[in-house]
Amino acid sequence: MDGVKAAFLFKFTSYVEWPPSAFMSTATTLNICLVGSSDQFNTTLSKVVQGESIDGRRIMVSQIQAGEKISGCQILFIGSPDGQRSAAILESVRGTPTLTVSNQPSEGIIGFLILNNRVRFNIDAVSAAENGLVISSRLMTLAVNVKRRE
Repeated sequence: MDGVKAAFLFKFTSYVEWPPSAFMSTATTLNICLVGSSDQFNTTLSKVVQGESIDGRRIMVSQIQAGEKISGCQILFIGSPDGQRSAAILESVRGTPTLTVSNQPSEGIIGFLILNNRVRFNIDAVSAAENGLVISSRLMTLAVNVKRRE
């Protein structure tokens, strides 16, 4: 399942628009930050994005250690199921142009879930908008559940 999740994480970059403030310049890399994910997942994701770019931006993968300040991440993947830590991490990036993706279906802007032995995901479009992100309607049609603005 790690390979499928890593591929999804990379593909999400094509279906999300970040505000210009998310990047220091047009040459800035797109940073995927990982918190609480397994070494196997980290290695798999690094292989998936190796040599890839999106809108002319190189993609970098970095691991955030416990207690380290989270900044400069366009995508933040939360792999650990530690509810308290996850909530604190999500709160720390609320309102910033960060796409949060979680291994928990009800956490983050995108939450992975396993349905009929397949990796699927939910989308919280309300939280995405609060972070200044625009998620393509094409991606939203693939989600199991979408929390939309009223």
